[in-house]
Amino acid sequence: MEALGKKYLFLCVYFLLALTLIWPLLGEGYFITLDMQFGPHSFSDFTFQDLYGFSSNPYGANLPLRLVLDPLSQMMGMELMEKALLFAVLFLCGAGMHLSLPEDLKGSRYFAGLLYMLNPFVFVRFLSGHWMFLLSYAFWPLALKAFIDFLERPSQKHALEKASLLTALVAVSSHGILLLLVAYACAFMFRLAGSLDKRGLLAKTAVLAGLVLLLNLFWILPSLLLFSPTFNGAPASAYLEDFGAQGGDLPLPVALLSMHGFWREGFTYTKDVFSLWQAPFLVIAVLACIGLFVLISRKNPLGFPLAILFVLAFLLAMGSKGPLDWIFSLFGDSIPVYFIFRDTQKIVGLMCLVYSILGAYGTHHILQMLKGNRMAAPLLLLLLSVPVIYNYGFFGFLDQARLTQYPEDWVKAESIISSDPTQTSILVLPPHTYMEFPWVNAPFGTIGNPAGAFFSKPAITAAAVETRNIYSDVKNPQTAYLSHLFSKRNEVNNTAELLLPLNARYIIVIMDQRDSLDAVTLLYQKPDIEFLFKGRNIMLFRNNLARGRFFASDDPGTGDFSVLTNPGSQIRYSPDVEYSMVTPASYRISGSDYPYIVYGGEYMDYFTYPGSPVSSWHGIGSAFQSPSPGVFENRFFYVVLTLFILSWAVGFVLLSGQGTKAALPIVLASAVVFMLSIIGILTPAIMGTLLVPSVAIALALRYVSNLPAFVAKYVRI
Repeated sequence: MEALGKKYLFLCVYFLLALTLIWPLLGEGYFITLDMQFGPHSFSDFTFQDLYGFSSNPYGANLPLRLVLDPLSQMMGMELMEKALLFAVLFLCGAGMHLSLPEDLKGSRYFAGLLYMLNPFVFVRFLSGHWMFLLSYAFWPLALKAFIDFLERPSQKHALEKASLLTALVAVSSHGILLLLVAYACAFMFRLAGSLDKRGLLAKTAVLAGLVLLLNLFWILPSLLLFSPTFNGAPASAYLEDFGAQGGDLPLPVALLSMHGFWREGFTYTKDVFSLWQAPFLVIAVLACIGLFVLISRKNPLGFPLAILFVLAFLLAMGSKGPLDWIFSLFGDSIPVYFIFRDTQKIVGLMCLVYSILGAYGTHHILQMLKGNRMAAPLLLLLLSVPVIYNYGFFGFLDQARLTQYPEDWVKAESIISSDPTQTSILVLPPHTYMEFPWVNAPFGTIGNPAGAFFSKPAITAAAVETRNIYSDVKNPQTAYLSHLFSKRNEVNNTAELLLPLNARYIIVIMDQRDSLDAVTLLYQKPDIEFLFKGRNIMLFRNNLARGRFFASDDPGTGDFSVLTNPGSQIRYSPDVEYSMVTPASYRISGSDYPYIVYGGEYMDYFTYPGSPVSSWHGIGSAFQSPSPGVFENRFFYVVLTLFILSWAVGFVLLSGQGTKAALPIVLASAVVFMLSIIGILTPAIMGTLLVPSVAIALALRYVSNLPAFVAKYVRI
């Protein structure tokens, strides 16, 4: 028992360290920052548009995680849920790196875990709210170890299963998995060059790639199919200009090598308050160099791949400002890496990975030289303090870890909105993705609009980054339509009707923005637009015509949305359409007196209605004729659901290690899940609740040889 305690002591160390780091966030309120806006409804059913086939999720395989967080947040509350997530991210960064290294390194593994957890890269990403990317980053060391173990024993079933599952965990962020694949490529090419059975290694690796693809098809395929209709990428030069790594007060190469270089200004780093920060960084760099020398001299398969990975990551992070500028001059704006990642400083995460691994080997080598010397233990403690000293500002966050309470007028608006049973949405104006909110307790400028996380109905917000060189890189008809309405605000009087295609019943105007008065002009004293109240931060209006997801019209919807605001338009509307929801992707329509029924929100090629084609309604809705009752549905939901259940089944097989023995029960369970989902019984919360025991059962099947006897034993007790 004592030996077991020593073996897992590191878990307690990283647990206490992560708890210490997030201690400033353990009060009442939410940690709201640049790209992280948590609120009471962050994981409500209406946030699962990707599951129901209405949108792609190019940001990665985070759907299973969000499904699990849905019921968990209902049980423990979103405030606690957010803090538990942030704690888990930090804990996994340290513990994952520590666990990925050989036990022979002993106490030197703490150097790697501390550096991987506490470096400036994690610090600024944490403050920016990029928790999903950091969660992916936390799994990199374990996944890389599993992949290298697989390359050493490609025919071993367990190695294949482990590498597949850990790679799938990294895919919680698409940027995270793409960066890990760069590390994989370095390790694979080195191993392939020295392999005597190159064809066999290629074949086994192709099997691994196929399994990882199966585990991720549920988000990859929708992203590919919906890429063209939804993405309007800017030139690579625009992304580098607006989001490329920045040195700030340091030369860019020094900033990147020291694990800084984030594009957004306004953050205070430890280096800004610690004039001798170069000293601990120099120790880290020297230890990494020693570690690299040790690995290469001992012909460790990690040596050359890590060196190549570090150089490659550094050059890519430099972008057009580094030695690879000649490549940029040749290919220019056609280089995909820069509009895929937008933010090139993300690539510095790979450098942190290399620093941490090599630093552990360097630390161990120095301690081995002093083996038996009484100075070895004090030296280890001194070296372990280096990552802590290098970024000590993480402890307390240098007064940048602040909690925010949502203001009273937001709470009042939510009480009105939540009491309304209609299946409608909230339009948030002015139409900007990022704004300054005086009540948000953050030390730096604009943040993402938190309305979608706070309110209990779907919030319609703009989808535009509005940086210096990029207005928007998303084809979003709602944003374009709102911009059009703003341009016509002094001419239109039928605002209530014009908002029906957006299914906007409630309209919130954020006060004190540069065009808040324009939004008020569009709404104030317009027929069927009711002013409800004005608070310190918002004004709330209600569109009394919007009473459900569908409305009727005598217009087939040809032309673009400018037709709707034409002064000569004679389009008639009726909000009275009888319908009932089966799932968010399927509705039973009873019919209407008008010849056309419109689904307010969007148009997709996959929408169907029996006996009548579904077509775009002025570019912002979906229209169909309604000769008889029928079911309007998004058929793409069946595709996404099938792929997700396939991923679930493949993951269960890999985790349980049962192979074909589990085929029949898995097929039956998958069929039940599919049928219950399409008839609306399995909501996202229920599906997430089922995911947890399925993982527990799979683990039990792998590690408990006689599961029925094991269960019976504890049932009797």
